[in-house]
Amino acid sequence: MKNAVLFIVGLSFLTQSLQAQQYDIFTYSLPAGFVQLQKDQKMLALEKKEGKNYCQLVIGAAVHAAGDAAADFESNWNFFARNPQQGVTNPETRDTGSLNNWHMLFGAARGKYNGQTFALSLSSFSKANINYFVGAVFTDEKYIPVVQAFIAGVWADEAKFAAKQPQPAAGANNASVTSAIGAARQPLSSTLFNDGWKSTAHDDYVSIEKNGAEVRLIFPDAALDKNRPSNTSVFEPHYWDNVVRKYYQINGQVINREKPPYSLNEYDIWIAPATDLASGKAGYVAMMLSPNSSGTVVMTVFSAETGCLAIISSMQLPVIW
Repeated sequence: MKNAVLFIVGLSFLTQSLQAQQYDIFTYSLPAGFVQLQKDQKMLALEKKEGKNYCQLVIGAAVHAAGDAAADFESNWNFFARNPQQGVTNPETRDTGSLNNWHMLFGAARGKYNGQTFALSLSSFSKANINYFVGAVFTDEKYIPVVQAFIAGVWADEAKFAAKQPQPAAGANNASVTSAIGAARQPLSSTLFNDGWKSTAHDDYVSIEKNGAEVRLIFPDAALDKNRPSNTSVFEPHYWDNVVRKYYQINGQVINREKPPYSLNEYDIWIAPATDLASGKAGYVAMMLSPNSSGTVVMTVFSAETGCLAIISSMQLPVIW
């Protein structure tokens, strides 16, 4: 894929759409056999399935550029591609290109989802204050021409972008949708407390931050509780794998805080060195479970120091429920 970016940049300004479609500020060509998988304010996703193989094509909604094409690429990669649980971390292949003041950075990697290997590519386009990306996930090299033609057929209407309200860059990939495609969970609202803690509501958790430490109160999940192992009364591994690893890459051995045998309403704490998948920051993450009759509450604390254990133990937190 070394020279794929040059091929794509060249064609993207020459290709005429045969089946013109509209999304955000874009006109794009709908490839034969593809159906819409997702369409919202963050991205458009299309998919074609053929037996066990599939190809997914994505256009990220245009956002205000960071002023640095490399920074735009990293933001888009973290949002769309980075998923250590599927084996996708940094790009295995990179390339760059430019034409008509558009700067394009290209990255590709391989991963595995449900036992099947896939290839992933991302092309990030930056010009003045505009940035967007076009991504693809596919399981067979026969889709490469389709991917290249699709990227070449995406045209951005800069006049439409001028009318859009400023919005943050794509951010991080926090939740897996279908196959390897990710969808970011954007903050819903924020509150600043008098003691310096700032709370932010997200779709599936509330975060509170102060002095570089972040506490997340994960909303109870009935399905997660129902699917925990029935042959044990020790549930930490279940919630650690399904909750903590959703947001953090674990970089070392898990340390268990000494505690009495597991029982209802006991707080069970695990701690390990980790990297925040959203920010890329390294530190330590701690998890506390609070099982009760209405479900299991999961709380995580992340900080650059092992002091997150003291935070989670002291419970000196603002009341935000």
